[in-house]
Amino acid sequence: AGAPGELRGRCGGAAPAGAAGAAAPRCGAPFACRIPVAGKGSAMWYVVHVSTGREAAACRLIEERVDPSLLDECFVPRRSVAHRVGDEWQAAEEPLFPGYLIVDTAQPRRLRAALDRLPDFARLLDVDGEFLPLDDEEIAWINAFTRRGHRVVDMSHAVVEGGVVRIVDGPLVGREAQVKRINRRKRRAVLELQILGRTVEVPVGLEILRKQR
Repeated sequence: AGAPGELRGRCGGAAPAGAAGAAAPRCGAPFACRIPVAGKGSAMWYVVHVSTGREAAACRLIEERVDPSLLDECFVPRRSVAHRVGDEWQAAEEPLFPGYLIVDTAQPRRLRAALDRLPDFARLLDVDGEFLPLDDEEIAWINAFTRRGHRVVDMSHAVVEGGVVRIVDGPLVGREAQVKRINRRKRRAVLELQILGRTVEVPVGLEILRKQR
């Protein structure tokens, strides 16, 4: 077990500091070794590992320095949360997957070569030299909670009725089955999802508005 929301690198490789990893079905790797193959010229989403805390800066650098023809989109999935500072709660945004960003490209090998020329550390995740695109279900999950131009899982809100938490607005409405547990004190709901062949837990913001009898 490890930190939620974190992924791992190539088969048999170690994750960056603080990364979580569960055993994979084969290869001894943190990913199942399934390699979807993109058709020629078809864009797919790939995961890029960067220094934790440098996700947004790395994404800006990629957009500034990489040939635009190699990229359809570069983004850092984020979550809207609340942190307690003294007696007040303050809104903030955090990376959904610390240390990672996503690129949409039809040319992963040319993109990797471009990333290798950047001063910031960034690399496409791969298994034995084969790049790992997200599959359709994983892309659909991210698109269900975010959209292009706003890749943020917004805060959801809930009420407590008869001891049961009922989500009343926000991206979690209708997706309660994905909630594994709720931490009322930290205003978080922990989701469970499959990404790159493994199960990860991802905290997102959930504010309890009131209690009802």
